Amino acid sequence: MATIVLVHGSMHGAWCWDLVTPLLVDLGHTVRAIDLPGQGADNSPAHEVTADDWAEAVARAVRSAQSPVILVGHSIGGTAVSQGAERVSDQVQGIIYLSAIMIPTGETLLSACPEVLEIAERTARDFPDPAAATTHLLYGHTPPELAAMAIERLRPQPEQVIGSPLLLTDDHYGRIPRAYIECADDRIVTLALQRRMQVALPCSVAVTMPGDHSPFLSAPAQLARHIDQIAREFSA
Repeated sequence: MATIVLVHGSMHGAWCWDLVTPLLVDLGHTVRAIDLPGQGADNSPAHEVTADDWAEAVARAVRSAQSPVILVGHSIGGTAVSQGAERVSDQVQGIIYLSAIMIPTGETLLSACPEVLEIAERTARDFPDPAAATTHLLYGHTPPELAAMAIERLRPQPEQVIGSPLLLTDDHYGRIPRAYIECADDRIVTLALQRRMQVALPCSVAVTMPGDHSPFLSAPAQLARHIDQIAREFSA
C-alpha cells in the first residue's frame, strides 16, 4: 500500500485530516498529516513565513518517509505540494490535488486565480459575521458542530505565500503523475476554476465528488475512498 502525506490548505492544520487519516490507515496505507509553517500547531510567525518555507516543509516530510510518497494537497496547499515535489521528485509517486490551487510555473494565486480573493472579499461584505462568512465559503455541507470546531482552530494565512510565483521544472515536477479530486459545490475554489486549472495542467485521473470545500469534514469516508483508489493507481 501507499505512503501518503496529507497537506492542508489556508488557515488549517494537520488536524483537519483527523477524520480521514484513520480511514486511510484502515485501508492499509501509511499516512502522515503535516502542519505547514505558521499554521496548525506550528508556531512560526505568519508574517515571516514564505512559500519556500512551505515547500521545504513538504519536501522534508517526503525525505523522512521510508518509501516513495503520494502527496495530497488541499486548497492553497496545492502550491506547497507542487513546489515541495519539485525538490524531491524522485521520491514522489504522484500528487493528488483536492479542490486545490494547481498552477504552472511562474504563476501565483493572485495571477492565475484572482476570483478566489474576489469571492472571499464579496462574501465578507455579504456576511458581516466572520463565522457565518467562513461557514458559507468553506463548510456549507459540513455538520455545524464540526464547522464550529474548525473555525475555532483556524489561523491567519501567511500572506507572502499568496503572492509568490511557483518555481517548477519539466524535469522534476513535470514528470510526476497528477490527479485531481473536484468538489462540485465548492464556493471558494469553484468547480469552473478547478476545471480551468486542469486544462492548464492536465491530470491523468480526475474524479468529482459532491460537497463543499472541506470534504475531510463533510464527507470523510467518500474522500478516503477516492484517495485510496487513486493511490492504488499511482502505486500499480
